[in-house]
Amino acid sequence: MRNTVKAAVCLIFLTFFFFSSVTKTSAAADCNLIVNPRPPLTAPVNSISLKFDGAIVQQELSKYPSGGQLVFSFPENEACGNPVVSDPNNPVFSTNNNGICGPFLTSPGTHSVELIYKLANQNIQVCNISTITINALNPTCKIEANYTGLGDVDDASWKVVASDIKNATFFVPVSIPGFSISIPNPLRITIDGNQVAVESPTSTIEEPIPINLRTAGQHNTSVYQLEIDPTATAVSIASFGVMNATLRFLIDHDLLIYKNAQQMCSTTFEIAPKGATPNPTSTPILTPTIPSFCSLSPCNTGTCSNGCNTCPGCPGAVHPTVAFVPDIKPLCDQLDPQYQSKCSACLASGRKMWTAIGCIPLDFTALIKDYIFTTGVGMAGGISFLYFIYGAFMILTSAGNTEQIEEARQIIISSLSGLFLIIFSVFLLKFIGVDIFKIPGFG
Repeated sequence: MRNTVKAAVCLIFLTFFFFSSVTKTSAAADCNLIVNPRPPLTAPVNSISLKFDGAIVQQELSKYPSGGQLVFSFPENEACGNPVVSDPNNPVFSTNNNGICGPFLTSPGTHSVELIYKLANQNIQVCNISTITINALNPTCKIEANYTGLGDVDDASWKVVASDIKNATFFVPVSIPGFSISIPNPLRITIDGNQVAVESPTSTIEEPIPINLRTAGQHNTSVYQLEIDPTATAVSIASFGVMNATLRFLIDHDLLIYKNAQQMCSTTFEIAPKGATPNPTSTPILTPTIPSFCSLSPCNTGTCSNGCNTCPGCPGAVHPTVAFVPDIKPLCDQLDPQYQSKCSACLASGRKMWTAIGCIPLDFTALIKDYIFTTGVGMAGGISFLYFIYGAFMILTSAGNTEQIEEARQIIISSLSGLFLIIFSVFLLKFIGVDIFKIPGFG
């Protein structure tokens, strides 16, 4: 009996010792996460590579029994799973090798990553949680209302067209038990606050204006980027049924729940009363593209370093500027009266400037076509023809002088050669400029 008690006590002690050694942990280490490409990161980001310091990781693993598995963990996204680290000396993860995690880790926002050592039924944190922040560029677009008919309330050709859509695509991971997917934030088109359509972001979106919104008068149309609420959307999909939802929300987005809407662009247009013609619509304005991190430290302090170079006030700023165009019409009033009207007409024709040799275009292509080819070639051809006449005159007045005849012959040959070269110069320039070098403006 005493031996049995001793054996039981020893077994309990050994069991306690084993589990205490297995569960013995220490504070996780800072494993010096290296992110490639190097921060600060601004969307769009095609791929991301993560690497922890292998020496620190090995030092931390030496504190625990062998036989476990080292994995990456992304607390904010269960869809990524736990990618296994094949070499603890070089713990690397790349979105190029993980199609599920790619849209999540490369989307704007702050993402967390850590290293976990799976041992028996335990998840031991080896490295402290590190974060990767990807800043989002403000989404931009251009929107206008078009029609091909009369443009009145009965014109069924009315439609809104959103184009130049930029920086609007980033994915939101939605996870429910047994099913995960990354969904792109969609765009909402409205007319006078009424939703016309919700579409996945593409380069151009066209939507007909419903008959109930085709009323006479001024209207406003806008494009908004919607931000999906992943938690509420997951509940919506789960309640509908995963397989049916997979097909449905890709078509009409009915099951997506949104938590935010950001206006991308807006414009006004007019629909005329029945039988009338609308006034010209306003010119759509491309909204400014200012990176969101410009409002964060250190960029909001006026610095242009540490990735802030594209913020307003810095070299390379992406905010729009308005070019100053001076009024040069008063210069025409200073000319001789006989040229004032010609100078004014030249400036009024647009993209032209009055000079001492007349009205010349400011556009390089027009300058080549209207002056170099037309005036220049004509003058050169006239000079060649006069040179030919001069050679013929020398022959007529040579009186048998062989030297003068030979000189005249050379003049005539040279003038004819030059004349033919001028005649075919246009074709030569087209062949060289367009067909060979493909220079813009020579077409």
